[in-house]
Amino acid sequence: MARTTKKYVRISDYGDFLMPLEVFERVCDKLWVVSSSYEDGEDVLNELKEPKRISLHNPDEVENVMMHNKLANS
Repeated sequence: MARTTKKYVRISDYGDFLMPLEVFERVCDKLWVVSSSYEDGEDVLNELKEPKRISLHNPDEVENVMMHNKLANS
């Protein structure tokens, strides 16, 4: 397996997202965590906030989990 040199960012707030660091750097000033509610048959935004818990993950960690998932699902 070829080793990658990408770092990954995990954003934990409403849910967890994982993306390469270079993608995060391009979108970080445009990223919001939202709270919404279901009113009159549609989703309505109630709150916008900036992400708070941002963590860096090593490529090996991400690749190990991806490999584990692939093996578990085969």
